[in-house]
Amino acid sequence: MVETLVTKNKFKIIFEKDSHEIDIDYSLADTELAEKWLHKISRVKHIPIDPLESNLDDVSDLQGIYKKFCKEYNINEIKFDFTKQSTLNTLHKIYEDNHDNLSVKKNNQLLYKFHHAIHETEEPTINRNKIKVSWGVKEGPLAEKFNCMPFYQNKIKKLHIYLHWSELGKKPFSYWKSKEPNSQERFNELCLPHITLRCQFFIPTCDILLQPFPTGFDKWFENFKEAWLIKHTLKKWDHIDEFGAPLLAIPLTHIDCHDLNFKKIVI
Repeated sequence: MVETLVTKNKFKIIFEKDSHEIDIDYSLADTELAEKWLHKISRVKHIPIDPLESNLDDVSDLQGIYKKFCKEYNINEIKFDFTKQSTLNTLHKIYEDNHDNLSVKKNNQLLYKFHHAIHETEEPTINRNKIKVSWGVKEGPLAEKFNCMPFYQNKIKKLHIYLHWSELGKKPFSYWKSKEPNSQERFNELCLPHITLRCQFFIPTCDILLQPFPTGFDKWFENFKEAWLIKHTLKKWDHIDEFGAPLLAIPLTHIDCHDLNFKKIVI
């Protein structure tokens, strides 16, 4: 959990490490997006963070979670080879097809656990160097449509605060890497830029280098790029858009990031 104290665009994050509290002063980034984000954070300060969306829950057993998902929501369970990427793509489509109906149910946590388990199996190390904080569905109507792409940074720096991508789908490189269908229709359906502003954020525990796209992806992407950019009124999509993130706040002090945890939020 995290504790935040805001004073004129400066605030403090309280971490917990080895049963001791450690605080870091932050200065809010001078952007409209950062101001909007901080306003949203102030609205959820008394609500506990969501452990699943904050990557605190164990979602490593995809096969077991899928079985429970089917049983809970009366969905026909299909036998899959869970070691194949094609299986993960099919499972993601099952999630998409059932999202709208199941997300309105009161007991819908297993829906999101199923989704996280799919992506955890695809990329088990993607969140290894990030502390993520999210309220999940608890943030309710605070999520808003907002084009976050112009705020993306070309560097991800340790202890800085960044907005987490939060769309129902994949980014183009992720789509290619997971061997989704070579279909413009499916590409346009599943791939989304960062167009939703939510309360969630992440703090890197180390500097993260943004690697250029491999040649294979660039050649493949050319087949779908123009139509997709037009659809979302984008001028470009490069490795910064794929792997970067919008900056929210800058630390005024630095500490050892090893084994840091959040405590609570106070504004």
